[in-house]
Amino acid sequence: MAKRAIVVVGYPKSGNTWATRLVAQLLDCPVRGFLGEPENEEIAIEGSDRISEYEVFKAHHSWEMLSTSFTSIHKAIYIVRDPRDVVVSGANYFDIEKFKSFRDVKVDGELEAMVETVCYGSSYPWCNVSWSQHVSSYLSRSYGILVVRYEDLLNSGKEQLKRIASFLGVERSDQEIETCLEAQSFDAVRKNAVERGDLKNQEFLREGKARQYLDSLAAEQIREIELSCSREMSRLGYLSAAIVDPGPGKDSHHGRRPVPGAKFILVRPQGGLNDMLCQIEKCCRYAEQTGRYVIVDTNYENSHYFHDDFDKYFLSAQRKLLLSSRNVLEGLEKMNVFPGVLSGRVNSYTTDKKEPRKPFVDSLSKEEISFDFSKPYAEQLLVHHQLGGGDMSLSSLLRLRLKKDLKLELERRLAEIGGDYIAVHVRHTDYQTNYVDVLKALVELSPPRVFVASDNQFVVDAFRAALKNTKVFSFARGLSSNGEPIHIASGPRTEEVFVRNQDAILDLLMLAFAYDLRLCKVSEWKGFGDMPDTSYSGFSILAGNLRSSKIVLKYLLSPIGIRFGLD
Repeated sequence: MAKRAIVVVGYPKSGNTWATRLVAQLLDCPVRGFLGEPENEEIAIEGSDRISEYEVFKAHHSWEMLSTSFTSIHKAIYIVRDPRDVVVSGANYFDIEKFKSFRDVKVDGELEAMVETVCYGSSYPWCNVSWSQHVSSYLSRSYGILVVRYEDLLNSGKEQLKRIASFLGVERSDQEIETCLEAQSFDAVRKNAVERGDLKNQEFLREGKARQYLDSLAAEQIREIELSCSREMSRLGYLSAAIVDPGPGKDSHHGRRPVPGAKFILVRPQGGLNDMLCQIEKCCRYAEQTGRYVIVDTNYENSHYFHDDFDKYFLSAQRKLLLSSRNVLEGLEKMNVFPGVLSGRVNSYTTDKKEPRKPFVDSLSKEEISFDFSKPYAEQLLVHHQLGGGDMSLSSLLRLRLKKDLKLELERRLAEIGGDYIAVHVRHTDYQTNYVDVLKALVELSPPRVFVASDNQFVVDAFRAALKNTKVFSFARGLSSNGEPIHIASGPRTEEVFVRNQDAILDLLMLAFAYDLRLCKVSEWKGFGDMPDTSYSGFSILAGNLRSSKIVLKYLLSPIGIRFGLD
């Protein structure tokens, strides 16, 4: 009769071996080895002399791999561990030389290698997806999977083994469960390994404790993990849904914790990328003077710009600057707020803007949705929902770090160009620009490579048609074909929104990396209201400033490390 296969699966270094042995001990059956690899001398193997209708396998597969490649599995148990501790455990287990061979990991230490691996994935076979991707593939299953937290096994093993027994359809007494826990305790397993002279098991076993990251990881490493994995960490109870403070240094608690009595600014920046960054910086400067946190919400339902969480594109380099509001919206609704007309409506108000140069106002009260930046407020929450450009955007970028997947795509695009290039920015939807003059100059120059960043497909086609002896590159997708501006969004949030935002951010950086940058002057305005008082679009101004400020580029593309302002 075929054995019933039980699989204990989890992201590497999540306590998989211990959990696998616990389940096998509970069922009094053997651990056969690593799933799908009969020749693998898996360290979890034990109990070959046990006779049972069950057999247990250890695995690291994602749900997609598990469900499509192994159809004879009876049941699966998913073991999950705090990713901050996964980093520490992995750094102590994996050899740095092995990490150096990974295609995507380019760092000098095991800890930093594991941070990148957990946050973004690497070429190590069972870490080819991030911790979040691996975990979410199992959390999204509604049947056939039992999710068990490693920390709960440590702290309430008896209750967790009862859950597992119930899930597997077996009955076990309290005494049997206690015997199982005692037999598989770290002390007992280590003692047995020493008595047998089993060096492999002795080296493999560490402390098995929770929250080891508090003594091992730097604050910026913890911050990067929390930002990258926040959705799944919050869902599993590893992060509070309240506004939190990761702590200022290694002597304090690095884990997030609520901040009693803290005050906040909720900024919902409007407009294009330059406008958004300027409004974020404006709020950050006020927060520095008044001791507040800044929460950036670029995914507000009743907004017309960006339509996605900022933390999908950037990491915050500052502990009091949060780039998403998704985990705190319910708490914000309960705070006393200015403007007071938003009380009880922080997450539901709509706006009017009758003239281009007038501020956004609340649709019901017609009151401006902002506050006086020259005075202090007693209210716990201040809301700022406005647009407006300028030169502050560059300072805002110093507070951010580009996320790893965007950096990799930037590298790919630069590699495709393959050398020095002239870059051109052409805004040609609501703004009309003198791009024809710039194009004529490039035709005479006939450079080998030109990169065109534009919001208008007709413009890109015109450059390609005119520059017959030049390789013309343009990477942005979804450009306007009817003259409508593409930075003003409507309708449901889709993957197209991410593509549009990513392309805008990478276009900005590509313009800044050019050895020669050509910007097109505004000649006409086809948008709402009178012609804005500007010679160049805000995006062009930001690109020019960024190209002239290599230090900002350096920090934007570097690991988190700079400290100023809100820190």
